[in-house]
Amino acid sequence: MNIRAAGILLLAALLPSGQGQDIWRHVTEHGDLRYADRPFAGAAPVALPEPSGWTGPMAPAPATEARDTPPPDAAHAGPPSLELLRPTEQETVRGAGGELKVLLGGDFEKQSGHRLLLELDGAEAEWMGEPPEVVLNNVWRGEHRLRARLLDEQGRERASSREVVFYKREPSLAEAPSGLR
Repeated sequence: MNIRAAGILLLAALLPSGQGQDIWRHVTEHGDLRYADRPFAGAAPVALPEPSGWTGPMAPAPATEARDTPPPDAAHAGPPSLELLRPTEQETVRGAGGELKVLLGGDFEKQSGHRLLLELDGAEAEWMGEPPEVVLNNVWRGEHRLRARLLDEQGRERASSREVVFYKREPSLAEAPSGLR
């Protein structure tokens, strides 16, 4: 397509004055495209998409008593969700002693018989603390993969986070204070 034809088509599509007008297209015997705002021999009309535009923000819906007061079981209405907030994807976590602090988020409530499972590098990891913040031990230097899962009493998965790849950095002896060498 030559530049002139592309320019005409672009102007026809963008200019407000072009709205509601017809555009005509013709392919010459040499394969060149010609566009015009009037019909000519061998030209066919071009169907242009409807113009779109932003109409501004919508006015907020009027508050109603039913909308302002959630139902008693609104927190349990949908399926639970679970996500890892810390460590983040590709984060380098610094620390000593193999300890890793994990922050969980989402809309989950551990019910009787449910079990929160943290998988570190594909294996179940032992953790301490109370969600949303728990601590894993024995997470040493290197690349690791972490995922959280919420299982029901039958071991079925109720919620799962996406797997996060992170890097653990431990101080080396060369970095340790002189009194610890």
